[in-house]
Amino acid sequence: MAKKTVAQIRRDAAVQGAWALMEHLGLDPEEPRFDGDPRRTPERMVHAYEEMCATSYDQLEPPRLAVFEAERGLDAMVTVKAIPFVSVCEHHLLPFMGVVDFGYIPRDHVLGLSKVPRVVEYFSRQPQMQERICSQIANFILKEVQCLGVGCRITARHSCMELRGVRALGSVTVTDTLLGSFKDPFVRSEFFHNIGSAVQP
Repeated sequence: MAKKTVAQIRRDAAVQGAWALMEHLGLDPEEPRFDGDPRRTPERMVHAYEEMCATSYDQLEPPRLAVFEAERGLDAMVTVKAIPFVSVCEHHLLPFMGVVDFGYIPRDHVLGLSKVPRVVEYFSRQPQMQERICSQIANFILKEVQCLGVGCRITARHSCMELRGVRALGSVTVTDTLLGSFKDPFVRSEFFHNIGSAVQP
């Protein structure tokens, strides 16, 4: 029999931990009411978290931004609305999800718009805070594209607020990051006008 790798040993321990958690909650993992092979429910729990969150950015392919030379005088605001995302709260490991509204003003280059969702996906895959994701997206694109300014708004619902504690069902959290020219009141006003009111995630 081949010797197990460290990763396999750790995964086995995680499955055992999921089994122990179920028992702690008064659930018998061997009960027939758990769909399919009942013994596999703890393994499904581990697999679900493996899908939801990477343990480090090293596990993910860094986003490669396609940038194109801008036509002379092309400095109008570009806005991409309602990019969906799912992340995991780093405090309770419970999912939070919503949408990202993004805008920027080009300098010498324009950004391939399909790359914006890839940036969102990249920064939302680790256990995270909404405030940090918002800042990371804006700062990354500002640096990589060398644009005049960036605006980013995230509107999300957090299951750690809705399913536990105060159980504030339907509550929505909104975070904004404004960089460069987006700090100007007129530019900021145009951005918020473009994305409209907060979208219910």
